[in-house]
Amino acid sequence: DNRSPSFDILNEPPSKRQSIGVANRLRIRLDAMKRNNDCPRCWLQRAHCVCDRCPPLEEEIEAGVVDQNYSQKTIASLELKESNDVPPRSALPGIRRLFLLMHHKEIGLVVDTAKMILRAFPNTARLVVAGIGEEYQPSMAEMIDSINGKGGKCVVLFPADGARTFHELQQVEHIGEQMKKINEQEDSWDIIVIDGTWA
Repeated sequence: DNRSPSFDILNEPPSKRQSIGVANRLRIRLDAMKRNNDCPRCWLQRAHCVCDRCPPLEEEIEAGVVDQNYSQKTIASLELKESNDVPPRSALPGIRRLFLLMHHKEIGLVVDTAKMILRAFPNTARLVVAGIGEEYQPSMAEMIDSINGKGGKCVVLFPADGARTFHELQQVEHIGEQMKKINEQEDSWDIIVIDGTWA
């Protein structure tokens, strides 16, 4: 435990020091949010929470547990899908994973709007915190594997002069009809969304 009095960060290998420092700062920020009773999803004060007005755009299924904010109609549809062994429909056809790469200083900021991607796509979106190594967050390891071509196609969403639209990429890759096979990983894409300008 790096909070114990005997812990000295200088005794850690240099490659781990940044991750430990960032994790400590995040813990302090998240503990403050908890003390203030801020919403853990939208990071706003409870009086200003927007989560009930921004429901997920895809069905949130986690080990058979349904989010308590779902309506009875949604729960009934999930039970129906589970009973028929039909996988939930993706709100993003052709997208396997959506990595939200966020600078660690953005975590917990109420002005950060990218966090709503995590709320909108609870099954597809993965938060990747820059500054914490892949050995401490599986989502970083998944993103790096994707960038290195393991498990499908990967694209970075970034507004540049020579940037192409997702539709143009589909045309270039000649995958038009294959995009309908959304449950086959080899025909799906991973998208990396960079949160902020990172000047």
